Amino acid sequence: LDYLKQCVEQARAAGPGWEPDREQFYAFVKGMMASTRSFAQDQLTWFKKDPLYRFVMTDGDAEEAARRICAEFARPEHEVGDARPLVALSREEERALRRYQPRLSQLQRPEVERDVLGQ
Repeated sequence: LDYLKQCVEQARAAGPGWEPDREQFYAFVKGMMASTRSFAQDQLTWFKKDPLYRFVMTDGDAEEAARRICAEFARPEHEVGDARPLVALSREEERALRRYQPRLSQLQRPEVERDVLGQ
């Protein structure tokens, strides 16, 4: 994000017609791609350790993947039955959920909104 902030500052200072330095831009893109791949690999590592998730490895055959997924869900251990007792909430918990509103305090500040929108 530092690179993007730097670009915004340079564009504001230079005015119309400003373009980013190509080498810096490509370095930013390469870094972002490497970070994304690394994060995806970390997620695979985390999820493989969790027995809740099962991976379906295919060679790109969508029909085969669908067959494997359907076969997995057809297994008896996936039958849920009545799940209501598992997720029963007290009346107070229900009221609290109805009243809940996320607080987007960072985005509600005018200076942050100006930075995000580039104004």
